[in-house]
Amino acid sequence: MKINDFDMFDITKEEVLSTGANIDGLDYDAMCIHDSFRKLLPSGCRVEFLPNGLNSGDHKSEGHRKGTAHDFTVSGSVPLFTILYSMVRAGYDGIGIYHNGVCYSFHGETGTIRSWMGWKKKGEKNWRKPYLGLINDPKSYSYGDGK
Repeated sequence: MKINDFDMFDITKEEVLSTGANIDGLDYDAMCIHDSFRKLLPSGCRVEFLPNGLNSGDHKSEGHRKGTAHDFTVSGSVPLFTILYSMVRAGYDGIGIYHNGVCYSFHGETGTIRSWMGWKKKGEKNWRKPYLGLINDPKSYSYGDGK
């Protein structure tokens, strides 16, 4: 991508640079998908890229290094299913949904169609991945300690 490409998006270059991303290393088509995803959400929702959620930082996903993967949060009154549906409809092929014990975060990526979820209790460092279905709510699972 180039700096001038942001003139066509609702995503700002400042927002992207604040994550630590290298704009030249971002995939243009993947950013078009993310822009479409934002436009599909109900008004009042706010989507924010996570720090190092684009092509900077240490990621297991090759998509981050290639600039085709995005990590982000969504705030506002919107059901989890609406976020998932909007991600699929916008064109994300790889979809991850995480719950960190406090809130949800999301991974959207272009490429091979796949999905996963992960969860952890508040304060835990590593993600647990006990199931692969996306329509599961981690809040309904026992953590093995009665909570």
